[in-house]
Amino acid sequence: MTDNPPEPTEVNPSGQTASPTEKRVLEAFAGMMRSCDRIRDTVRTTRERVNKETTNL
Repeated sequence: MTDNPPEPTEVNPSGQTASPTEKRVLEAFAGMMRSCDRIRDTVRTTRERVNKETTNL
């Protein structure tokens, strides 16, 4: 049985370490959060437009 060597780590400016796998997970999470922000902004602007159009009826 062979042991897998530990992944190399990098130290970020705050002194925390992150392996390449952890970095990929964090980058994916950040991308998901950006997508959520875009969806939220689209919903907000659509809601504002609909409210504006319905009050002008």
